[in-house]
Amino acid sequence: MSIQLALQGYLARIHVTQQPAFKNLAMLRLPEYRHGNEDVMSASEFAIVYRAIRLKDLADVAVKVTDTIKLAESGRLDYRQESRVLQNTMHQHVVRAVYGYYDEETKKFLLELEYCRGGSLWGLMAWMRKSDMRFSEQEIWELFAQLASALDYLHRTNKHIGITGHLNLRPENVLLTENGILKLCGFGYSVTRNTEKLFTVCNPGTAYHAPEVIAFTQSQGSTGGYTESADIWSLGCMIYEMCTFRRVENEPASSFNPLPDNLEIPGYADDLLILIKACLAPNPRERITAELLMASPPIQAACARIEDVLRSGKKWSGLVIEMQRELHQTTQS
Repeated sequence: MSIQLALQGYLARIHVTQQPAFKNLAMLRLPEYRHGNEDVMSASEFAIVYRAIRLKDLADVAVKVTDTIKLAESGRLDYRQESRVLQNTMHQHVVRAVYGYYDEETKKFLLELEYCRGGSLWGLMAWMRKSDMRFSEQEIWELFAQLASALDYLHRTNKHIGITGHLNLRPENVLLTENGILKLCGFGYSVTRNTEKLFTVCNPGTAYHAPEVIAFTQSQGSTGGYTESADIWSLGCMIYEMCTFRRVENEPASSFNPLPDNLEIPGYADDLLILIKACLAPNPRERITAELLMASPPIQAACARIEDVLRSGKKWSGLVIEMQRELHQTTQS
């Protein structure tokens, strides 16, 4: 169990006690799974994610339980969207959904997901910051490549569901397998569109939202909408933060440029900074696409290294193992 899961579980239990709908966790006993209150991995106003054991084959899984009544009251009616997107998505860097179903008696929607033992990218970054560590340039390129690969897949037209925008890309929504391979999760705000339409989701702001998403949300939808390019901005914010452990300051103004032309990121190549800036172009029409990111030679080289890891079953990086070892030593002392 990673340090992130321990921390998230602790924070989630505190958060759960503040949510009346989830105050009594016994209400959410799932007969197909074995789990306890200590197995809460994360929680929000509308949902709880458990680490659980599937009883029919004793496999470790994650189960997301959504309170559809509270979700409907919030105005977000389509609680099945995340399930539809994930069940029509087959990619090595997107978390796999096994199945979802609606429980008529409890009015809960259950979504079974693959369980990622390495915790989240947020947890890894928090542990590295605490340990005064930095990602190597090769690790940054390989993280960048995995995220770009997932977005390139989502942003291409899928014959079943269209173009998918994740629209909530942040380190908390990037999981790590036991081998350290990245998996996108957190598709609760994801939306699909055809090539003629724009996304029109008012998403409460985070530090990783593109200026056009913030402007659209603040105007309550009067600015017309936005495209999947918003995910590329979020990606740029995340890569910049991985390099510097500082967040990009964000504003909705279209003229806002968070990275000055003379900015340097000590210890990393200029090619990396160039691509980060291309992701963070304030005008979405001038922003690089996931397809063009994947055509970049450093990204292609990093993808080849990741493919080798996947084929061989090797560990991507010792960072996840070291983090887990430190947590184990802490819990034993």
